[in-house]
Amino acid sequence: MAGDRDHRAHKGRSNSRDSDGLPRAQLRLTQILRRTTERLELMALLIQLVVAAVSAAALAPVLRMRRSWEAAVRRSVTTSLAAAVVVTLIVAFGASDHLLYTAKRLPYVYKYTVVYLAVWIPLALWSLALGGVLRLRRDPEGLVWWKRVLWAVGSALVYAVAGLLGFGTRWVSTYFGEVDADEVVFTLTTGRTNSTSEVTSQVINYVVAPTVCAAAIGLVIGLWDMRLVLRSATGRDRVMPAKAVRRVAAVTGVLAVAATATWFTRALPVKEILFPAAPSTFIEDNYVDPGSVQLSWPTQKRNLIQIFLESYENTFYSTVQGGGMPVDLMPDLAELTEESISFSSTELKGGFHQLPGATFTVGGLLAQTSGVALKSPVLATDIQQFNFPDFATVGDLLKEQGYTNEIMMAANADFGAKRDLFQDHGAFKIFDHVYATQNGYLPEDYSVWWGYEDDKMYEFAKQELTQLAAQGDPFYFILENADTHFPDGYLSEEVTERPHAEQLSNVVLHSQQQVTALVRWIQEQPFYDNTTIVITGDHLYMDDSYFERVGVSADYDRTVVNLIVNPAPGVTAEGPVTNRSFTSVDSVTTTLAAMGVGIKGDRLGLGTNMFSLSQTLAEELGVDTLSERLNDSSEFYNAHIKVKIVPSADEAQGTITG
Repeated sequence: MAGDRDHRAHKGRSNSRDSDGLPRAQLRLTQILRRTTERLELMALLIQLVVAAVSAAALAPVLRMRRSWEAAVRRSVTTSLAAAVVVTLIVAFGASDHLLYTAKRLPYVYKYTVVYLAVWIPLALWSLALGGVLRLRRDPEGLVWWKRVLWAVGSALVYAVAGLLGFGTRWVSTYFGEVDADEVVFTLTTGRTNSTSEVTSQVINYVVAPTVCAAAIGLVIGLWDMRLVLRSATGRDRVMPAKAVRRVAAVTGVLAVAATATWFTRALPVKEILFPAAPSTFIEDNYVDPGSVQLSWPTQKRNLIQIFLESYENTFYSTVQGGGMPVDLMPDLAELTEESISFSSTELKGGFHQLPGATFTVGGLLAQTSGVALKSPVLATDIQQFNFPDFATVGDLLKEQGYTNEIMMAANADFGAKRDLFQDHGAFKIFDHVYATQNGYLPEDYSVWWGYEDDKMYEFAKQELTQLAAQGDPFYFILENADTHFPDGYLSEEVTERPHAEQLSNVVLHSQQQVTALVRWIQEQPFYDNTTIVITGDHLYMDDSYFERVGVSADYDRTVVNLIVNPAPGVTAEGPVTNRSFTSVDSVTTTLAAMGVGIKGDRLGLGTNMFSLSQTLAEELGVDTLSERLNDSSEFYNAHIKVKIVPSADEAQGTITG
């Protein structure tokens, strides 16, 4: 990108043009409009209230029907709120991915309004027709004020709990599939510092908005003081007193809580968190400490470039290639794979299975660099945050050998505690969104998607790799992209090739073109001959519903992408590269072997050197059994976790190694 090259030439100095070559004033206006749109997409609750009020004022005459203006407005507001509830349910349970979150979408505020009116109009007509049949009359047996308050608060809480459990469980289970306990506990104990407007918008629209609507329904029920009068042509009206309405609603709310709580405990790993598995010595018995293993380093140490591709899995290949798609979304990467070494779980393209504790980015990175997946300690009141186990990683080993370590990512490294991981294990220079904005690569207030676009990151990577190679010392460079991240990925405005209906399909197609182009550029550089490139996905894509929409068979065995470009001279597979059963923990040993490092016993961490004839733990035990054993509690693992303890008043804050 010419614009990026121009920007880098003036790095650290202010100029009148941004990194895309646009005038700064134009960039500022574009950013303001984009951020305004993003904020509008987060305003579902306010939109509901505004549209309800406007529709009530504008359309009250339609519903007047010989009643007073007060009665007309009351019925109009009731209808508007009912419409808001219906639309909220549509957003939560309907085909909202296509309805409200389509590629290159209009702002959510516009589409919500259209959908709202489409629901409001028939409800208004129904209310108009129902007005002569079902009427509301104030109940003379009203409650004293304090009882009404108790009813209102209690009913609102019950319905809010039911809403939160139901809508929250639905959203998590739909978009993340089976979430393991380690990921949940890690997220709760470490926290997260940033997200995207798309993720936040989904949480608000799928979880927060319907939960608030549920609470509002409960509040209205608690304050209810109207009798329901069903008019009869015979003159014998049927009356339901206010207290009966409240009681029915209360029972319904309690039953809803019971049902959603049952769903919550079955769909999410609540049992595993509250009642951890029995202690096991499995990890202790099978862990191989790199410090106790004879490692033979080559005389000329090779550079290592390790590219972690967000959510890349072999499913994106066509069924002809061994994937699960009707069309191939990764043709360029397929060509590169054919030129490289790629271990497969099938006769065609395949890869490794992810393990518990490696189903999210930082867990996947830890497993692939240390040979041990992430396991979280049980929740305890004295644990403010746990860091990571002190097991040696590739970064630690290469740092001891004089390597210069650097990781580049488009997001904020604080997200998912990746900064802690790579600073503690290998003293990496961290080039993230924060670094890019603070060091003149991007304007200070620049923010897109998770931080900045992959196309910019790849250009920055070329500059960093050139500088690392010029230093003379061997280097270890990690690259982590973000455009393919959940939900739906990010598609740059500059991308004109969009042959697929699903945004993610277009994102994957474009993304694999980018990473392949970067590898082709590296192959043209002087340092390539002495450089090994390892490319893997960090984990499987998190939105299971996407694969259902594009027609991937439910029986397809999803695995993570892996390929090794330019292994050290003489490094070849002693055994088969296909029909292997392996997991993310096998990456660390295989990566070092690809660099020409001799590993006595072909085992490090829980991983096996795939170039050797040695069996992996997955081949010895089976992936399912291995996963079960890793879910067991491990005192050995916990003893290696560094936890940050909430200090007492007279204690200095620090890190305690268990």
